[in-house]
Amino acid sequence: MTNQNIVLPAIALRGTTILPGMIVHFDVSRERSVKAIEAAMLHDQKIFLVTQIDPEVESPDLAGVYHVGTIAYIKQVVKLPQNLLRVLVEGTGRATLVKFEQEFPFIRSEITPVDEEEMQMPEPVMEAMHRSLKLDLQESDIKISQLEKKANKKLITAKLDGTVTYVGDSGSGETTDGKALIKIKSSDGFYVVGSVSELMLDDFKEGTKLNCTSYTSGSFEADVMDVSEYPVTGNSFYGSSNPNVSYYAFTAVVSDKTLQLEDQDWVTVNYEASAAENIMVIQKAFVRNDNNKNYVYKDDNGILKKQEISVGAAVDSGYSVIVKGGLSEDDLIAFPYGKDVKEGAKTKEVTLDQMYGY
Repeated sequence: MTNQNIVLPAIALRGTTILPGMIVHFDVSRERSVKAIEAAMLHDQKIFLVTQIDPEVESPDLAGVYHVGTIAYIKQVVKLPQNLLRVLVEGTGRATLVKFEQEFPFIRSEITPVDEEEMQMPEPVMEAMHRSLKLDLQESDIKISQLEKKANKKLITAKLDGTVTYVGDSGSGETTDGKALIKIKSSDGFYVVGSVSELMLDDFKEGTKLNCTSYTSGSFEADVMDVSEYPVTGNSFYGSSNPNVSYYAFTAVVSDKTLQLEDQDWVTVNYEASAAENIMVIQKAFVRNDNNKNYVYKDDNGILKKQEISVGAAVDSGYSVIVKGGLSEDDLIAFPYGKDVKEGAKTKEVTLDQMYGY
């Protein structure tokens, strides 16, 4: 039976190949690739990954990529400094490339899924995969060497005074992934322990003030004194956690030393409540930037209008942003790309699927 063609956003990879069954991460910097990730996240999180023939080419066309690639599912996206995205994907199947269209703000590919038994990997693709694996091993060796140098110093510091109550076995493997090697109990007041999403780490740091509520002692404030450099294996604290991001353990000291709390008491921590009121969240793909000013195109009685907005932190795995001002919940916004997108153009209301051509 012949497989039907499907259309997916695509990314041309430089010097690396991702195969079905592989779970790997890579960094994205080219604007078209970033837009392809955004388009995939707005639909079903599927993307087509194909390897460039010449890694030095900035914008390869159909002749500049191999005609066999991998359909992948985007498992996680992390926003990095300098407009980089770190993407975690899982290869789900192979496909042959039929069309490679670049009229959109991202590459739009038409592909034909194929059965693995019928497909033999081209030799250049195998070579690209081997180069990628070799580089990954070299990077891991460097990181291990750096960690060994730190461990050989045998110096551990704490940000609070107290008594050591627990020392783990560093050779057991039970103190990895954010778990404590040494635990200290302090007699100098109380501390709040929790975990914070990686998406909040830019604002959530030492000195951040938290609004807390204890079920036995009422409301109080705590100041963050430490945020771990290593993610925890799971977010065991109650709350609306996002399964697609990592969480980091934090410790906050209770400001009021006279407050009487109970040891091991459960506490509700409210950090987002300190943000500005009347904020809203929109998908980042709809926001453009010009001369350090953020704006969207919105509907104004059937006519397109450029509207400057004030934005805050990124949320939802980096694919949405908090809007602090300039928009209301009743506004209709347009996808801000295309030759017809300009002030004064007539507007038409469509769904996301219609907008992306699915």
